[in-house]
Amino acid sequence: MSSELQLKEAFPPILEIPPFEVFTESEDEHRERIRQGVINLIPLEERNLLLLNSGFDVARQVGMLIETAEQSDDFQGTKTAWLEKTREDMFHFLWEFLARKPVLPINIALENNEVIAPRYGNRKLEDATNEIWRDGATKRAVKKLSPLVASSPASTLFVMTSPMGWVGPGQEVTESQTYLYKKNKDLSISGLTIRTSMALEDHETLLKRLGINLNTSADQISRIINVSETIAAQAGIDFKDVAGMMQDIMGTKIAWLDESTDREVSFDEIYENLEKIPGVDRAIQTTVDGFISSTDSNFNEISRESLTELAVELGKTIIRMQKAIEITDIDDAVKPSYETVIYITSSMPPEEFIRESQVIQMMKGCTASNSSTSIDSVTGPRNMAEGWHDGTCRICHSQTLVGPCSICSICAERL
Repeated sequence: MSSELQLKEAFPPILEIPPFEVFTESEDEHRERIRQGVINLIPLEERNLLLLNSGFDVARQVGMLIETAEQSDDFQGTKTAWLEKTREDMFHFLWEFLARKPVLPINIALENNEVIAPRYGNRKLEDATNEIWRDGATKRAVKKLSPLVASSPASTLFVMTSPMGWVGPGQEVTESQTYLYKKNKDLSISGLTIRTSMALEDHETLLKRLGINLNTSADQISRIINVSETIAAQAGIDFKDVAGMMQDIMGTKIAWLDESTDREVSFDEIYENLEKIPGVDRAIQTTVDGFISSTDSNFNEISRESLTELAVELGKTIIRMQKAIEITDIDDAVKPSYETVIYITSSMPPEEFIRESQVIQMMKGCTASNSSTSIDSVTGPRNMAEGWHDGTCRICHSQTLVGPCSICSICAERL
């Protein structure tokens, strides 16, 4: 059976459109249909392992593999690229959601005057950016980055900001993120994200200090869009200088109140993290490497059975990462070995897996899935705030994430 036939058999359309209706499926609708197909493959008793609508939605992650496989005859190349991207997404999920790091690395490079994401098949950064997020404002800002970098001298810093609040119909995020990109002396580019509790007016003030004056008398959504589509450039400053501006504007020693843990993160911790980008604990590194190696060796076709096994094992791997973090949090002096993590998770009863999956799903960050800040694959996605939950969309009747009005994000966008 061909891959195409297998895909059609495994993933029937979830929208039954009468023959007389003209219907063109958008990319987002197609992506959600594939995601729903993955969900339907998994037995109900194991569906918690999909971590639906968390910062690492396993169904969506596996769906990206299927979506790419539909368009390519090179199965091995598709699998290799997906594994590389998934490894990167797992580490970003670790830093943003599990370890709750206040400074996140952005893996980018400069090639032929284009800012690219090396671990996502060298895609242009703008192509890895959500075009719906904040009415396309973030994508418009990212589109400006490459020409700005190309035309600016070395040692120029570029600043984009993403305030907390509205991102789309019925959707909000609960933290602010500031993206910093620097054109280095050797003409390479480096980047990072700083997480804070900055208010919208704080973002406007920061951009004003960097030479950008915005209309602050507009309504709040318009102001959020204006801030999000703006990119500032200034030569001769570094990451720490911008962090200092942010502290001065906020007028406090506390940079970020992490709502998932109620932990107060100081600017001193921000400065410390600017000097040392987070690494990966050996147990977690081995856990991720084990999943990548096993999948590379054993996942050799796209079928119902293989996709089910892939999704379940990916979910278990994320939970193993969470357990390694939990053990360390109990006693910071304890660095669990890979063998310890495997032993603990292999003996966990089903209800413990459910508890761990619920812990992960409650974690707040900045995603709508692992392609997830507004910059889908490069910095991870942004988490939607309260009001969104698993349910049945009253428009398309799909089982998915719905808002307070019981409408999914795709139908909300079409309305």
